[in-house]
Amino acid sequence: MIELVRSQFLMYLALGLALAMGAQAPTSIVPTSAHRHAAEIELLEQLIVQRRANWEAIRTWQGEVSKQARIQTRVRDSRWDLRRTYHITHFFDRASDQYLFTHDCTLETGFKGDQAPDGEYSIAIAKLRVADTWYTFGPWHYKGRKVEGGTRPDVRPTLTTDSSSTAHPVVGDHFDPFYFLGIQGSMGEKGLSYWIENREELGDSLKIAHQGAMVVIESGKKQEGMIHAVYKFDLQGGGNLVDLEVNGPQGYHSRVQSRFERIAGVWLPVEASFVLEIPDRESRNHVTLKWISNVVNEPLPKDAFSWHRLGVRKGDRVFDRRTNVEYTFDGEEETTVAAAGAAASRWPWVVGTGSAAVLLALLGLWLRRRLSARDRPQQFVDSA
Repeated sequence: MIELVRSQFLMYLALGLALAMGAQAPTSIVPTSAHRHAAEIELLEQLIVQRRANWEAIRTWQGEVSKQARIQTRVRDSRWDLRRTYHITHFFDRASDQYLFTHDCTLETGFKGDQAPDGEYSIAIAKLRVADTWYTFGPWHYKGRKVEGGTRPDVRPTLTTDSSSTAHPVVGDHFDPFYFLGIQGSMGEKGLSYWIENREELGDSLKIAHQGAMVVIESGKKQEGMIHAVYKFDLQGGGNLVDLEVNGPQGYHSRVQSRFERIAGVWLPVEASFVLEIPDRESRNHVTLKWISNVVNEPLPKDAFSWHRLGVRKGDRVFDRRTNVEYTFDGEEETTVAAAGAAASRWPWVVGTGSAAVLLALLGLWLRRRLSARDRPQQFVDSA
């Protein structure tokens, strides 16, 4: 009898343990995709917070950059292979929302089809952004153009004013140091926010991994004709993007790599490289940049955003693309801008006056026809 009770007790104990273990079983299952996506979204949000905080910590930024570029391409029927050395200066002030850079090509070697390179006869361009307005001076050979037997002075450029700039921030003669901080565009919050909002829909086309200090994000698929990109963000470096490699259709390939250092409490780029390959155009660009000077949150020179720093001098022409108004720089920016504003304000008045005259003429014609049409039935009755 005792043995029977004992065996039943052991049986019920085993059954209880089995049921208990069964109840706990779901917690040992690998997390679902929903749980994984939630963890990934939290990681992306962490990146946004870090990058935004680092970007907002920059009140002023001034620097000097050495840029080396190799440009291989085909222009019409000729093959180009050039090496260029540039010297760049840049200034930024958040409070006034102004940014200025000068971009001087100090040496050009290689070949441009049958043409000789410019050598040390520099090509310069400078741009100033004030809020949403861009001022561009150049490009031009400020040391003169190389000609047979010597040099000749180049024609001074016109300072142009426009409401936008669509130039690439690295390739060519434009420069934007904030490109490497990647706040805007696919490299920044826009891309990160898109991934957060569409994580479920993107499914396996988006892979996010936390590897040590790095967040590695793989977007797209490695298939012919598809775009595939790999992003590497550094959580110990302000959340900045240190490596982005993109492969696309027809052999398209680009890669941006950056190295950051903490300067005065802010993570800033100190070195960067950019490669762009487009095989169907026989084009390859390789650019490297190294900051010679990198100063953040220190007072800027008083003339940091002046037209004189752009290279504009008294007597130079200024053309506003927004209003088609052209005028002459009198040496003082305040009076020149005021005169330009007055000319621009007159321009809409002239257009408005002309438009009003046309509208009045059309209205008169319409009334005349209206009255004429209304009188026709009465004339018919009278004649009858």
